[in-house]
Amino acid sequence: MKKIILFSVFLTFCIVSPIYAQVQELEYKLYNWEKYPKLTNTDLDTSNNSIVIFNKYLFENIYENNILFEYKLTHKRVKLITHLGIENNNKVYIPLLDEDEVVIEKARVIKNDSTVRELKKDEIKEAYDQDYGTKYRYFAFEGIEIGCEIEYIYCVKHIPSFKGLMNFVQSSIPVLYSETRYITPENLFLKFKSYNHCPEVFKDTTQKEKNVWLLKIDSIPRLKHEESAALKANMMKYLVKLDYNSVTGKKDIYAYGPISSTIYDNIYNQLDSKDLKAIKSVVKEMNFKANDLESPR
Repeated sequence: MKKIILFSVFLTFCIVSPIYAQVQELEYKLYNWEKYPKLTNTDLDTSNNSIVIFNKYLFENIYENNILFEYKLTHKRVKLITHLGIENNNKVYIPLLDEDEVVIEKARVIKNDSTVRELKKDEIKEAYDQDYGTKYRYFAFEGIEIGCEIEYIYCVKHIPSFKGLMNFVQSSIPVLYSETRYITPENLFLKFKSYNHCPEVFKDTTQKEKNVWLLKIDSIPRLKHEESAALKANMMKYLVKLDYNSVTGKKDIYAYGPISSTIYDNIYNQLDSKDLKAIKSVVKEMNFKANDLESPR
């Protein structure tokens, strides 16, 4: 299966010339957190259980042996305001698929007395989900308290998908600053579309040997839960797709038809076969009959 996927990716993104070999240092390798962090001065509004001080994302796409891979780096710092905020953040999971490879993972706690404690290797754990047959890794934060901040960085190497991915930048937790950076080889061009007042993604025209796009947002308010409201449909978000390969000359590589299906699936979660089978089993055990429910009089 892995060979089939790699071959498919090769056909889509293949290069017929060595001129696109990476000559510059990869950004994810140079990325690091602040050496001497300090607690953020912000209003501890207890209506928010936690606040994201910042989240930064880097999607760096490079060729390795003529196969395109993506290094997705996530860097986040969160201030904990209530006990529920602590409970919700004492474990931070790294989402992984079968072929994903974790290349960077580290985390630390910035305490109220300004001391900093970096997590040890045995506090970064791995587990296995038997129901879905997948493994996952997570940071296990211990001894955290109200007012402190947790910070973590992880980078995952995987095969990219540019068929029309919807990325949500808003959630039920407010964000003070968000920054996203996309990097592709100079022959691959992406296209973006923003929704629900999400700022437009812009291209960094100063870069010559690679393509770089940026999205910067100051202060993202939390989206409060409303009864019967379509929460995901109202979130700030943007869509990204591969649009042009200058080597093959192919344009509009992924049209918006398939992307519409992606949007629908993201907003209206579809039941997988396992969930559907479980529901049918429960309904069968309940053994409802048509005349068990009488019409109201």
